[in-house]
Amino acid sequence: MENDQQTLLDMVEDVEDRSRDFRNPPGACSTFRILNFHLENLASSVRGQVAIERENLFPYVRKQLR
Repeated sequence: MENDQQTLLDMVEDVEDRSRDFRNPPGACSTFRILNFHLENLASSVRGQVAIERENLFPYVRKQLR
């Protein structure tokens, strides 16, 4: 899972880089703006979920396995 998380975070970073941090270009249509809005929210949610798992879930599982 930890390796998968890193792969996922790398993908999120790649999408951010390609979208110039979800900035809308001048004259962007509303559909594109909505897409960027949702992608930014998704990236934030993914980062938050990974942080929760790393800070809470993984230490708990390791403790239970000992």
